[in-house]
Amino acid sequence: MASPNTLLGYLTQENAVPETKESSTVDIKFSSKNTTHHSYPVPSAIKRWKEFKIDTIRRLFGREVDNVLMRQYDALKTYPEPPKNSQPIDHETKLTDFFKESTRLVVSEGLRISAKPLISQDVRMELGKEGKLVYGPTFKPDWAGLSDIQSTNNILPGDTKVSWKWKSKDLGKILAAGKVNRPVNKLWPIRQLLHYCICSHARYGYIITDEELVVMRVGIKENSQRRGSEEELRACVHDRALVELKAIPRGVSGGENLTVNLALWALHILAANNGLLDWEYGKLAEEKVVAPDPKRILREENLSFTQESSVHDIDERRSHRSDTEEDILPTLSFDNRSRAALSFNSNTSQASDKGSKRKRSASRLRPRKKTR
Repeated sequence: MASPNTLLGYLTQENAVPETKESSTVDIKFSSKNTTHHSYPVPSAIKRWKEFKIDTIRRLFGREVDNVLMRQYDALKTYPEPPKNSQPIDHETKLTDFFKESTRLVVSEGLRISAKPLISQDVRMELGKEGKLVYGPTFKPDWAGLSDIQSTNNILPGDTKVSWKWKSKDLGKILAAGKVNRPVNKLWPIRQLLHYCICSHARYGYIITDEELVVMRVGIKENSQRRGSEEELRACVHDRALVELKAIPRGVSGGENLTVNLALWALHILAANNGLLDWEYGKLAEEKVVAPDPKRILREENLSFTQESSVHDIDERRSHRSDTEEDILPTLSFDNRSRAALSFNSNTSQASDKGSKRKRSASRLRPRKKTR
């Protein structure tokens, strides 16, 4: 059992428990459907992120993370549980407010005392409105990871869901298959977060609910060792994404367990250190401290965008009906075109046609330079 005065003990203490209740009313602002939008890509494969576990986290940076986690601290701030609402939490906005006054404070306090010694950055967990998605600034996730040396770029997009609208176990059949055969309704939260990650050029993201935290790493399925520009990389992830997931139950606590707060702390450290999308990733346990490449940290103020208007919380305007995994939505024609356009097959017999489609697909994510 970790001492409560250690960072590990602090991040593995029991979580505040939100009192929730599924809304029984149909409200144009708060409905039972998840966010949907035609820009959200369909991942090619989804699998469990087996590497993301407490033993691996403690071995990060040559076990320097373990040294920081086991260090005794005298100045760790403690916070009272958020005040009880007069009514149970029945939608995502209220749940985000609850996490703002509980989870966010504990994770940010852990980052305050540890991020600078570990990776020479000040890192914090904030509401999504505090950061920007570099290639989609009108989209606003519920949560943002911020670093003092990476401008206002959202280095770790996160989203809040209520458990009666979505649970990770809803993806059971897809995880068992390891691939996505049909874009089922329960895939929308993953598609939404994948879109946020691509817009922020971020490899990590998360979904937090009243029951669990689901951490996510975004990569490319079946990488053929091809390299290209950052724009081509984003387009490739958009069309051939591999999504790795790890679910952490909210009720887990104790220093030997991977808890919600410890997982969020580790994910912020990873995102700030070496959290941009890439063509391939090494073993998580072998992650080293690196200085962020200034050529890859894109500044929002130098860009103008062609992204569509914000659709954040568009789900709250949907009609009231329940979704099941068998409710199949039509695959978007853009997804089909762009998958074919970016298949990167070495067979060049159709190279001209594929190149034309790739150009159209990549343009969806391309920033436009400002005219002065």
